[in-house]
Amino acid sequence: MDIASLILRAAFSGLFLNAAYQCARFFDLTAADTSLLVGERWKRPAAAVGIGMMLLGGLSVLFNYKIRLGAGLLAVFLIGGTIIHRRQELLSATLREQLRSATESTAWPTVDALAGLAMGGHFTSWLKNLVLLGVALYFVLNGFQGICSLFE
Repeated sequence: MDIASLILRAAFSGLFLNAAYQCARFFDLTAADTSLLVGERWKRPAAAVGIGMMLLGGLSVLFNYKIRLGAGLLAVFLIGGTIIHRRQELLSATLREQLRSATESTAWPTVDALAGLAMGGHFTSWLKNLVLLGVALYFVLNGFQGICSLFE
């Protein structure tokens, strides 16, 4: 058994399994974020599908069972997640300008600080998603042939 590949798969899949749990736990917030991708009408079904993709893909990668399919699910999920975080980054900048115009200038440093945190958080999130997308696509293209599989 190759422990290094197990650690890699556990770390990678653990991100998605934890995210699936948190998104299910705070489903209304997840659905609100998902509306940035699919609109208000489809936000709840799309959020449920996204949670399912993270769960199935994460388990597939963790157990090296049909890893190419599981990683493909995660890759599709990551494309949507990247778009959502990019849109949230842009919305944070817009909200900053709206808050500045609606508040006195003494509040502007606080507004700028909060907007900067929001923009920075979403910026790093969509960049992180791009890196994870690269890892997922590696698994799609190469799998983990014969390495530490519970199903060999």
